[in-house]
Amino acid sequence: MEIKSQKRKGGINQGLIIFSGLIFVIGSILTYYFILRGVFGNFNTDYLIPSPKIVKSALAKDKPYIAILYSQYTENMLPEGSTWLNDNITTWKKFLDNTNNLYDVISDETIELGQHYKYRLIVLPGSKSLSDREVINLKKYIDKGGSVFATSGTASFSDDGKWRGWEFFNEVYGINFAKAIKNDDFTKIHTLRGGLPITANIPTGFPLKVATWDKPIAAEV
Repeated sequence: MEIKSQKRKGGINQGLIIFSGLIFVIGSILTYYFILRGVFGNFNTDYLIPSPKIVKSALAKDKPYIAILYSQYTENMLPEGSTWLNDNITTWKKFLDNTNNLYDVISDETIELGQHYKYRLIVLPGSKSLSDREVINLKKYIDKGGSVFATSGTASFSDDGKWRGWEFFNEVYGINFAKAIKNDDFTKIHTLRGGLPITANIPTGFPLKVATWDKPIAAEV
């Protein structure tokens, strides 16, 4: 007895499903495009297509754009057993970790060799002693658009611990040294003036508590 197979009626046609799906996708893209044109008017469709640079950036592993300088020159001039510099750096590392910012800890040599230009921000925590080459390369870095965040008397001593003065401080930050603040009290209260760019959005007379353990200085803006 011969049995002939029969095709199932009402079966699913995969080709038709794929074709319908493509029509749906194209229709959705066109609808989205005309909605954008209705809102923004004529615009360049290149803005809708990510550039190779953006795609590469999205696929690549995030790279740190912040650097913290661990200045061996500064550590060399501190009293034996002092943890002052290390405490400064540890505080910055904790702050950047808490704000989910990637960073590298770099050495004096990194700046001396000009390997610091890839960073957008360089933190100089208590970097009082820097070499002449570091000073020159940091100035070049700033001239090229880099940013520096520093504490203490930056570069006021040379790499061999000799007093250099406030030249770097004055040139880079545009402010003049006034006096060192004594640490006879753990904190000092500084009353802020209003109407200045540096105190924008801060109420006039705001009492700013300044910790003296980090050896702050007073400066004229």
